[in-house]
Amino acid sequence: MAKNLYTIFLNGNYESSGDEYYRRLIERSTSIAVDGGAGLFERLHLVPNILLGDFDSGPEAPDKFSGKSEIINYPAEKDRSDGEIAITLAAERGADEILVCGYVGGSETDHQLGNLLLLAGAANLAGPGGTPIKATAVRPGERIWYIQDNTLELVGSAGDMISVLPLDPQITLTLTGLKYDANLLIVPRGSTRSLRNTLTGRGARITVLGAALVFHRRPASDGA
Repeated sequence: MAKNLYTIFLNGNYESSGDEYYRRLIERSTSIAVDGGAGLFERLHLVPNILLGDFDSGPEAPDKFSGKSEIINYPAEKDRSDGEIAITLAAERGADEILVCGYVGGSETDHQLGNLLLLAGAANLAGPGGTPIKATAVRPGERIWYIQDNTLELVGSAGDMISVLPLDPQITLTLTGLKYDANLLIVPRGSTRSLRNTLTGRGARITVLGAALVFHRRPASDGA
């Protein structure tokens, strides 16, 4: 576990079946509810450490958490999303790991894609001592990482789905522990060749030359 873990709750969908999963995240981290993401805390009868946003999607939230949360209000007209502001705030306060929740649903497609690309922005921020911040998008059964010229060691179970989505014009992949292993496989952006691979055992090693998003999804019956 990170020494200073922050979890950011965006204005996305939070199915009630994941309530205990999100409750555990809230209890073991510094939580930032971003605008409508405060609705999850209301449902769980919990209080975020920080409530941030312009509150265009959750106008009653500041009143409900007044005196309980640190409330940071930003104007609706700004040059960054509330999610990007939240990640920057976490970095400024010493986060060495950031989890991003609520990145799908509850917004337009462009906003959802922008939420995932926040992981790339976090990679440009430094944590304590100047070390890179580890940022992951998470929800029950799914984890997403931004990887650039690096190796990711995954732990899971046979049958878990692994997808690699190139962000650069092309990437080079070396994969072990998957149904379709590869050695220095070139995958251009726009190709689906590196989607929907599966684990053959309890772990895999993914080396990416270039920039990509790596998705690890477990079967729905396996939960988080």
